[in-house]
Amino acid sequence: MAACCRRDEKAENRPICANRTQMKMLTMSRRLRLEKRIRKFFEDNGLSIVLILLFIGALAGQIATGFFVFNQQQSEHRAAPLSLGKFLASGTFTNGIFSNWQAATLQLAALLILSTRLRQRGASHSRSSANRTRKPGHQKKPKSGWLYRNSLSLAFCGLFAISFLLHLFEGARAYNEKQRLIQSPTVGVIQFAASAEFWFENTETWQAEFFTIAAFIILTIFLRQENSPESKPSDSPDNETGTVDS
Repeated sequence: MAACCRRDEKAENRPICANRTQMKMLTMSRRLRLEKRIRKFFEDNGLSIVLILLFIGALAGQIATGFFVFNQQQSEHRAAPLSLGKFLASGTFTNGIFSNWQAATLQLAALLILSTRLRQRGASHSRSSANRTRKPGHQKKPKSGWLYRNSLSLAFCGLFAISFLLHLFEGARAYNEKQRLIQSPTVGVIQFAASAEFWFENTETWQAEFFTIAAFIILTIFLRQENSPESKPSDSPDNETGTVDS
């Protein structure tokens, strides 16, 4: 008789091979459950995962190209090149990060706040004017406090404030790095905040963000994207507002 099929009297005469088979089946079952959980996690969070990966990829590209351009400028001014670590800690790099972050968060904060009061007929991200107020019989008692009911816009306003201040301080540091490179006098944070260069950087990014969101709002009136929740259904008329109060 095969060794795996010998009987063990202490195990109530069950074959040892049966125990091994059960262990293999248990291991396989656990593996399948783990794979199912991982697959479900990616199915439930695929959008955020892909966006985070795109962010990491774009950030890596910014680091690589920014590092090359920065040291190229250092060479043109006959200054010593910086290591990657020193470049990442420089005002030039950090200011580029926070300059864009403050503009992007401002865009979403503005959209969230303005859309609570203003309407755009036919847009997918606007409430319908016909449903501006609820009938008395359909009014629902709020289930949470004011803070939670407005937490999304408050979060983006907070992110904007933080990134704007970081942009201010890191922008001043980046400006002074350039000034030292050309042997010119440096400025303080307050002076930089009142400078035309600081507000040029801000308005340069703000106009792009507001243009993009305005174009998105207007184009969703007339154009469609199949299977996207950011678009109205393909058979919806142009004058039908995409998001209505339920």
